[in-house]
Amino acid sequence: MDVAKEPKLGFNDHSNDRKEVLEKMKTFEKHNVTHLSASSINEYIANPAKWVLRVSGYKDIFGNPAMWRGSATDNAICKALQNENFTLQDAIRSSVEDYDSFWSNSVSQTEIDLQKVEAEKSSLAKYVQTAFEYYRDRPYRPIEIQKKISLNIDPKYPEIIGYIDFLYEEVVCDMKTVARLPSETPESVNRQLSIYAYAEKKPAIVDYVHCTKTSSQVVSREINDLDHHFKVVNQAVSSMEKILSFSDDIQEIAFLMVPNLDDWRWSPSEKQAAKKLWSYLGS
Repeated sequence: MDVAKEPKLGFNDHSNDRKEVLEKMKTFEKHNVTHLSASSINEYIANPAKWVLRVSGYKDIFGNPAMWRGSATDNAICKALQNENFTLQDAIRSSVEDYDSFWSNSVSQTEIDLQKVEAEKSSLAKYVQTAFEYYRDRPYRPIEIQKKISLNIDPKYPEIIGYIDFLYEEVVCDMKTVARLPSETPESVNRQLSIYAYAEKKPAIVDYVHCTKTSSQVVSREINDLDHHFKVVNQAVSSMEKILSFSDDIQEIAFLMVPNLDDWRWSPSEKQAAKKLWSYLGS
């Protein structure tokens, strides 16, 4: 495995003076961006306009059925690994309760296909059982579960905060539930795991809990070329800083780009909010 190299942090002999660095620190702060995450960085890379919309104050934190499935499975397995008396049936019941809670608290209920809600809910037992048996059968346990990391890649940027699903002695691991197994690990996942790897100075793997109507499996993949993926993270954060430094007014920043509302990533409520921020798009 490629072991992540420690990033170079702090000031060097040829850096700008401290006053200039402190001025740059305010770039994120003046827009109330107190921290970053793998999700926010990946969103900026995939869809800068959506990221700007969130910086403007828009919040849609309740996700979609596939996200609820993943979070509910993740929560149940974490509980099972923290308590040996937590049975498979306990785990399934816990996942269903969490899923129902995500759904009932969603601000976007009217926008979500009820058939998808029920389909993902009915798949929970299979995902939980597959993951439960895989992790319980391992001869070793994580040394920490849902380990919080805070990574400062540069003094002028806010810290990157994240939570590692399973931290082992030799590796960091993130679990993801998927209905379709990707042929290659997506770049967004590579970037996420590179952040975790740099924070803990360990190699990284992703465990795909893959379930279909006829089969189920857990496929573990190592994240290669961590240095490259972490460089992309650094470049993205630098770009975010440059965008935000354009103006103290998020409206002026928004007008630097034209959002493509035909992109499937935009939910109906996000489109509605975007049309307010980008007023020329119409009502």
